[in-house]
Amino acid sequence: MSPFREKNILKAYLPVISIVSGILILVLIDQLVKDKICQAGGFYLCNPGISFGLNVYSSVYWLFLSLFLFLSYLYYKQLIIKKSLTTLNKCIFILIIGGALSNGLDRLFRGCVVDFISLGWIFPPVFNLADITIFVGSFLLFISIYFKKTII
Repeated sequence: MSPFREKNILKAYLPVISIVSGILILVLIDQLVKDKICQAGGFYLCNPGISFGLNVYSSVYWLFLSLFLFLSYLYYKQLIIKKSLTTLNKCIFILIIGGALSNGLDRLFRGCVVDFISLGWIFPPVFNLADITIFVGSFLLFISIYFKKTII
C-alpha cells in the first residue's frame, strides 16, 4: 500500500478517532470525579431513576438508551455521507453521547446514577457533570438546528 493511500485512510478515520477520543475523555473525567466523591464520602445521591428522580423500569431505560445510541449513530453516519460534519457537530455528539454513556455506566455498575451537584433553593434537583454535558450538547443542537447550522 502506498504512503499516499495510508494518509487518505487516516484522514478518513480522523473524525471518528477525534469523536471517540473526546467521548472516552469525557466519560473518564466524569467517572473519576464520581468515584472520588463516593470514596471521599462527599455529598452525593444515588439516583435509581432518570431525570428529576423519575422512576423507570430497568429494561425500559436500556431500551431507550440503546435506541438513542442507534439513532445517534445513524445521524452521525448521515452527516459523514453528506460531508457536513462540522466541529460543532462533533462537539455536540461528544457532549451528548459522552454524558449518556457515563450515566449508563453508573447505572450498569452502581445500579444508580451518582448525582452530587446541588444549587440548593435556586435549582432544587441534584445533578452531575454528565447531566451538564447532555444539557449543553442538547442546547447546542437546538441552537444549531434553529439557525440551520446542522442537517437533520
